[in-house]
Amino acid sequence: MKVIAVVSQKGGVGKTTVTTELGVVAVQNGYRTLIFDLDPQASAGIWSDDRGGKAPQVLGVQAPRLAGFLQQAQNEGADVVLIDTAPNADSIALAAAKAADIVLIPSKPSPRDAKAIGASLRAVADIAAKPAFVVLNEAEAKAAINSLMLGAFADVGVAVCPVQLGDRVAFVNALVAGNTATEWEPSGKAAEEVHALWRWLCQQIKIPEARKTGNTKSRKPVKSDAQPEAI
Repeated sequence: MKVIAVVSQKGGVGKTTVTTELGVVAVQNGYRTLIFDLDPQASAGIWSDDRGGKAPQVLGVQAPRLAGFLQQAQNEGADVVLIDTAPNADSIALAAAKAADIVLIPSKPSPRDAKAIGASLRAVADIAAKPAFVVLNEAEAKAAINSLMLGAFADVGVAVCPVQLGDRVAFVNALVAGNTATEWEPSGKAAEEVHALWRWLCQQIKIPEARKTGNTKSRKPVKSDAQPEAI
């Protein structure tokens, strides 16, 4: 089972967008996927409610119970777990980073957002000791600030995902409707970027882009008010 944590000390940078987009594309590629929502604002959980039960399942999880939920998810056959975290919550972000195989840190291409990344990177690199990559989100095509941000990160040795998510209305429309870009506009530019991000992520965590599926036994949904029983 692979665990991806999406963290940032700054709000409004697209953590839930990155988490839900990757969660759906993982399902579309045959992976049994869960999203753990550690954010008290429950943005991913609200998105899941709007979906009317469509996969991936989203669970509201408290940080102290994260390890138990992850263990049960693994016992019951989950392939991928994505963890959406709250901004300005060091203990929650750190718990997610410690449990993860890789950490993604969304950032808008602006100096203010770049400065906010420092705390997230210190927690991941100095304490959790996990590979971490900045993912530029809401990047305007061919904007000079994108190159400046990438250059600034490179100068201080920050790893940056080569795939950027653009400033596209499809991401907003899809999220509001309880969908993702790959569902809302499957042939659009936003969906193309998400698929590219997924391919890159699969390379980093060393799994095939698509999982070969076979006959599997029926699985019950995980319960968020107790230890998970099944996927």
